[in-house]
Amino acid sequence: MIVKRLGILSGVIALVVALGLAFGAGALFGGRSGNILTVPVQQFAVAAPATTTAGTITRNAPAPPTGGTLTTEQIVDRVGPAVVTVINRQKYTSRRITGNTPATPPGGTTNQPVDTGLGSGVIYDSAGLILTNNHVVEGATAIDVELADGTRVDAMLVGRDPSNDVAVVKIDPSKVPAVAELGDSAAVKPGQPVVAIGSPEALENSVTEGIVSGVNRQLDNYVGLIQTDAAINHGNSGGPLINAYGQVIGLNTLGVRDNNAQGLNFAIPINKVKQVADTLVSKGNGAVVSTRAYLGVVVDPLNASTAAQYGTKLTQGAYVVKVESGTPAEKAGLKAGDVITAVNGKTLDNKTALGDLLNTLNVGDTATLTVDRSGQAQTLTATLTERPAQSQP
Repeated sequence: MIVKRLGILSGVIALVVALGLAFGAGALFGGRSGNILTVPVQQFAVAAPATTTAGTITRNAPAPPTGGTLTTEQIVDRVGPAVVTVINRQKYTSRRITGNTPATPPGGTTNQPVDTGLGSGVIYDSAGLILTNNHVVEGATAIDVELADGTRVDAMLVGRDPSNDVAVVKIDPSKVPAVAELGDSAAVKPGQPVVAIGSPEALENSVTEGIVSGVNRQLDNYVGLIQTDAAINHGNSGGPLINAYGQVIGLNTLGVRDNNAQGLNFAIPINKVKQVADTLVSKGNGAVVSTRAYLGVVVDPLNASTAAQYGTKLTQGAYVVKVESGTPAEKAGLKAGDVITAVNGKTLDNKTALGDLLNTLNVGDTATLTVDRSGQAQTLTATLTERPAQSQP
């Protein structure tokens, strides 16, 4: 199974699933080891971010939808003007940059940034604040934004969070053509109609529609994702997933691409995005932060098959494959071979993974872990820390 983030990107890396915990015991290209998912992911190389100062945020508060649902055309009329193309610009070197690079000079070098890739974004505040994915702007030395009418304007990086793949950029408030309304992703249910708007393959403000295929999905290092069959492709990253009331309920970010998969696309829930964005705006100045709480274990979710593999009678929970040195997990006394069966009293099962529960906690929170160790129940307490840079995607 090939999982791809949906910007126009360069380079391929093998990424072990790592949620603040980590899934799997090794980095393997494409395939599974036991029940451990390891997949190749495309992304930009990491470089120093552009530096800027954030504006004042007056965020739309989620409100229950009022009135009837909208047609797709009405949704596009309402939200489309707030959807933008985010252009990642980097200084050109003698290495030829691949991908969508119309401004790359033929040979030679220049100190001026050139277009190296693009993604999508959505204006969510009249102060000029735009939501997008971290991997859309990662490595940029300059950022441009193309508005829905084709106008290209300068943008500044407010901040980015690699651990949740969320970034905020800012344009001049006087250039803002429209502001999208943010909805409540907690109210999203399978079967609901959705519309995606973005710039797949540099085709600005393309519109596709579908339904919510599932919620609370876990894929790669992401948890709590909204699954949709609305077509999204390279360049859609950071663009909005919109409900029938014209409210943004998620940021399109990745999809499964292989011969056995069709229509498997995923969005980060807007409630999580808003939480991250608030932190990024409060820090400002191009801050690179991790807002995901970190435990520091490599685990494998248990089922009948993995239980037999590990020789445990439990068929639910998170089997601890490895405890990372110096982490909250080690300090709490977790050991390889333990099975985490609950966090703060919430049981792990085939619908609720360890990452799902950790994703609801913040840096500094206490996690009370119910653990089975060789058939004996134990209670351990871990104080969660910020995800280390080397563990970020």
